[in-house]
Amino acid sequence: MRYKKRLFQFLNRIPLWTQLFVMTIFVISITILVILVNNYSRNRNTILKTEVTTSNQLLNLETENLEKYIQDLVYFSVQPCYDTRLSQILSLTAPIDVWQKSYMKNQIRAYYYSRNDLISYNIYLMHQKIEFRRNAKAQKIADASQLSASDREVFSQCEKGDNVVILPSDSDKAFIDFYHSIIRIKDRKPIAIVNFTVDKTYVDSINRNHNNNGEFICILNKDNRLLYSGNTGRINAGSQSLLTEIEEKAGREYSIMSVENEPFIVTTSESDAYHLKLVSFTPLSVVDTAINRSFQISFLMGVIVWGIAVLLITILIRLTTNPLSTLARNLRNVGNGDFTSTVDIGGNREIANLSYDFNYMTKHIDELIKKNYISEINEKTSRLIALEAQLNPHFLYNTLQVISTEALINDQPRIHLMITSLASILRYTIKGGDFVSLFSEMEYVNHYILLQKMRLEEKLNVSIENDETGMDILIPKISIQTLVENSILHGMGKNGDAIHISITARLQEEFLAVTVADDGCGISPDYLSTLKEEFDKSTISHGNSGIGLINLNSRLKLLYSGKASIQISSEEGSYTSITMLIPAIKEVSDV
Repeated sequence: MRYKKRLFQFLNRIPLWTQLFVMTIFVISITILVILVNNYSRNRNTILKTEVTTSNQLLNLETENLEKYIQDLVYFSVQPCYDTRLSQILSLTAPIDVWQKSYMKNQIRAYYYSRNDLISYNIYLMHQKIEFRRNAKAQKIADASQLSASDREVFSQCEKGDNVVILPSDSDKAFIDFYHSIIRIKDRKPIAIVNFTVDKTYVDSINRNHNNNGEFICILNKDNRLLYSGNTGRINAGSQSLLTEIEEKAGREYSIMSVENEPFIVTTSESDAYHLKLVSFTPLSVVDTAINRSFQISFLMGVIVWGIAVLLITILIRLTTNPLSTLARNLRNVGNGDFTSTVDIGGNREIANLSYDFNYMTKHIDELIKKNYISEINEKTSRLIALEAQLNPHFLYNTLQVISTEALINDQPRIHLMITSLASILRYTIKGGDFVSLFSEMEYVNHYILLQKMRLEEKLNVSIENDETGMDILIPKISIQTLVENSILHGMGKNGDAIHISITARLQEEFLAVTVADDGCGISPDYLSTLKEEFDKSTISHGNSGIGLINLNSRLKLLYSGKASIQISSEEGSYTSITMLIPAIKEVSDV
């Protein structure tokens, strides 16, 4: 409490315009900061998604082209099948002669020079156990004993049924070693294996499409062995752990991987026919650069908006507070007894009206003092006191209307409904007069019930049945609400059990009978007797229990000169029914 008092004392020493300026700038700064952070996050996700989508689309196109390139190699590898003489030589089980070898060499030489991307071209005759080899330097024949272990393993794999095998090449200039078996038509058994090595001409062209801002691609075979790396300094055949991680994340749309402590966006595309994986590596810094560029623009716009807002708020606050400061100085003059002081301030309609009212007030006070009519001053003082007594309820009503509108603007219909009902109740209570129509009283009761249902929810159930011919009959103000309130307060009991309240208004000859019944906890016989004894008295009760009913009964006796009454029937633990019987009048003069 002491710190709160010190805070108020500190704020009292600070001018209003300073407080408004600091608070407004703080709110604007926080708002702009939240917008910038949210905008940064959204832009980052958008740019990252765009980068991934573009990379995936391009990679899928490259995968289709790579598959076509491999398919072209397949067609090229089976060309010996279309040469009848060469096919016969490949099918021979007996050793081939010199002429057959010469023909084989000439055909292999023709195949080798028919493509520009071949580094070597070999055919292994499975029945002869020999291999014809051709490269740029020479052509020779090797027997099975001269084959490398890896070739023998691949040839064995082809014999077992793998028609196409794609492996990484040992040469730095080569892309892949391509193996394809040639089968005999009649028994579908392999008779030869075509093996050639292609250079990097094609894959380098693919990598150039991804070579912007440090991007590069890698190509893996179905066994996850590295066939090609667009950046051998970062990824090579020795990067086995990284290749394993790529295989594990291959099914994702994208992933973030660290390559030599630098984060990369990794996207993967796999060919359907040969299961080759194209992996694109895009430095995350590329996305961060685009994000930072976007953030810089957003930040600059935020600073500009902040500066303009500060300027406008400063002008607005000064336009508002300067006239108030002038008015405060003149009020001090009036307090010192100078009732001739006048002000002429503007800025907006409210302040101009305040200036007009101030001038009118000082002029009128000066006239009253000059007249020196004490009786007139006393009369005005009494009127001001009466006006003050009504000011607070009216102020509260207007304030509730403003809060209700604000709730509706902020999409809070439940709060709007509650505040509207409360404002209607407040307006109803401050209206003058002892009598209202049954229609007006029921509207007030409906607002009261609505607020109670908001509080009690499913515990309160109310049903209303009115005689439409009696809606214009005058009844005491806030009479039915008193009966409903009594049922809610005393009928629900201490445990707050659910309760059903029925309200009925019917014309009975020259009387209007209003009954409020509930299925609550009821009234004990002893207290019911005490309550009826109090009804027989004509005094106002000041006790703590049942004062609503007792006072209502007293009001009815005073307003209707004893012609109205309240009748109660109740059974403890079962129900309570209270009937207000009043003369059916439509004019106050008839009372």
